Amino acid sequence: ATEKEKNNSLEQKLADLQAKLDVMQAASEARPTEADIAAERAALEAREKEVDKHIHASMELRSAIAQERHALEIDKQCLEQEVLAQQEIAAELQEVMVHYCSFEAQAEELSFASAEAGMDNSISPTSSSFH
Repeated sequence: ATEKEKNNSLEQKLADLQAKLDVMQAASEARPTEADIAAERAALEAREKEVDKHIHASMELRSAIAQERHALEIDKQCLEQEVLAQQEIAAELQEVMVHYCSFEAQAEELSFASAEAGMDNSISPTSSSFH
């Protein structure tokens, strides 16, 4: 090989090495620095803390909602018991009204019978003995 061929071969190797060096430098410059990594880590930690706050607030809200649901369930049960009590009172009142109407009808019959017999009307429900 001549001197010229050796020079060309060395120049080619030098150019190849220079190209590799340029690629490595570009990759090195593109890689984040320690300061960049630290800043990104700090930003991620701040976001993580913010997410943790939201999670905690969400858990507290869920707990409050569960307590409110429980309170509403108790209120519902109380209302159902009140409705049952009112229904019982209404049934008792209905029974009293039936007896009263029956008594009133009997009093009217007695009043009518005593009037027909010409007797005194002292046992009617409107007499002074009931007042």
